[in-house]
Amino acid sequence: MMNRRKTTIGMAAAGILLITGCTAQAEAPTEQDGPTTIYLVRHGEVLFNEKDIISGWSDSFLTTRGQEQARAAGAALAEVDFDAVLSSDLGRARDTAQRIVDEGGSGAEVEPLVELRELGFGSFDGSVEEEVWRQVMEAMGTPYDPALTPAGGSFWSNPAVAEWASTVDLREQLDTIARLDEAGYAEDWAEFDGRIADARDLLAEAAEEHPGGSLLVVSHDGALRALLGHLEGEEPERGGLGNASITEVVYDDGAFTVIERGVAPEEFVVDR
Repeated sequence: MMNRRKTTIGMAAAGILLITGCTAQAEAPTEQDGPTTIYLVRHGEVLFNEKDIISGWSDSFLTTRGQEQARAAGAALAEVDFDAVLSSDLGRARDTAQRIVDEGGSGAEVEPLVELRELGFGSFDGSVEEEVWRQVMEAMGTPYDPALTPAGGSFWSNPAVAEWASTVDLREQLDTIARLDEAGYAEDWAEFDGRIADARDLLAEAAEEHPGGSLLVVSHDGALRALLGHLEGEEPERGGLGNASITEVVYDDGAFTVIERGVAPEEFVVDR
């Protein structure tokens, strides 16, 4: 009788331990709980940037400086183990994304998306910036005086241009470019904004698939500014994003929150 009683008590104790262990295991949070962190990066400098030529959907290769910028972004994000890497399907963005991944050694595969493309300038792709934007300015009622441009300065260093750029939004600019493109290839605001809205939805889906994870998104100045406008529910900011700059966004409970915007890779610090 004594041995049987001991056996019964032992089995009961084991059962209690088993139940307790299961309860503790069920309540323990998984490694993938919590918000998803998204790093938005503009591509590195390309030849067209250096030559003040409009890129749009046309491509040019990363300059030596652009390659260094991409590596710097990779070094800044090296400790991040990306669950997914999304990129514009244009070569300059894919090249930048791959260099960031290679620098950090995460081994993630770069997924190209047409939704993340830069805005399409149509027939003006590959044109000198000054020639195109002068037409846009004048079509919008602002005269352009090249004499105001500082010696050796770019089109955007002209004070009249800088003032104009600070007062008009992306919507007005795109619709004007579309009207000026006689071939009809340029995107107007509705087309561009609809594509970026699709990019936002794809980004939300990716974040939902990787709760508590990290995503890398590489795109372009205009596309990223428009995307940030969608994430924040506001009009796109007028100020541009620097090449290889990093913007940190958090996705949690169906909402996006911008933590840092357009930080140079040399100054960006991952908050873990």
